[in-house]
Amino acid sequence: MRLLSVLLFFNKNFMTTVTTTLYPRVYVPAAWTNYSSLVKCEILAHEYVHLKDRENFKLLFEYAYLFPQILSLLSIGAFWNFSFIWFSLFLLPFPAPGRAWLEFRGYRMSMAAYYWLTGKTYNVDFMGEIFAGPSYYFMFPFRALVNRWSREELNKIKNYDILSKELWEINDVFRNV
Repeated sequence: MRLLSVLLFFNKNFMTTVTTTLYPRVYVPAAWTNYSSLVKCEILAHEYVHLKDRENFKLLFEYAYLFPQILSLLSIGAFWNFSFIWFSLFLLPFPAPGRAWLEFRGYRMSMAAYYWLTGKTYNVDFMGEIFAGPSYYFMFPFRALVNRWSREELNKIKNYDILSKELWEINDVFRNV
């Protein structure tokens, strides 16, 4: 995780506040012991979606999550042909729709977990900021769109309307605890 925190230089809080999943493990930050049970449940439900997605999509999950920045690895070819240096431009924070979609699935679970455990509405207004900010390397700069999608998903969750398999699984866990 320390090496990963160096690679994720744009996320200054990685080691202290970020929970992440590298299949098949979930890594929690140093501050984990200070989190409330509610926050822990919400985070673990979010990470559960990533674990299930990785299980279902196999290596396509990693490729979708890391695209387009993963293309920067092709710049290694510059040792043999200097024109490969152009691939280093993919280190820039280009939009990453695959990562945004996968994270949105996780945050949809966070919204659901929060609602099911508290009966309160999740504050979706910050989601556009998260998606457009440094936490996820500026993966999706369309804040208003993310916030609109979040509101739509929250309404589906509140009405139990067209929920994904993972949402139903976690809902069953929460109802049977």
